[in-house]
Amino acid sequence: MAYPPDDESLFWPLQFLASTEFEQRNISRAAQVLRKMKRLRLLHADERAALHVMAGIVLQTQRRNDEAEHEYVMALRSWTNAGRGDTPDAGAVLTSAP
Repeated sequence: MAYPPDDESLFWPLQFLASTEFEQRNISRAAQVLRKMKRLRLLHADERAALHVMAGIVLQTQRRNDEAEHEYVMALRSWTNAGRGDTPDAGAVLTSAP
């Protein structure tokens, strides 16, 4: 089945791909997948939170700490908006910030 390039249903597969690329230390490929993720129409706060977390991780790896910190703050806000501000997902963001 073909999806438009901004279809929200592509988010979680792309997030998995970006995470896998990052874990394999292929940071440039993870950043490329992240750019695709940013073009999606995200309607849910948990998706926006996961996007901000991945952006923060990539930026932190690139030693762009100020930008990474901003992404982590946005992730915490999104987790809170999703009603998950007191979950391990949100807690993991606190331990990731530069």
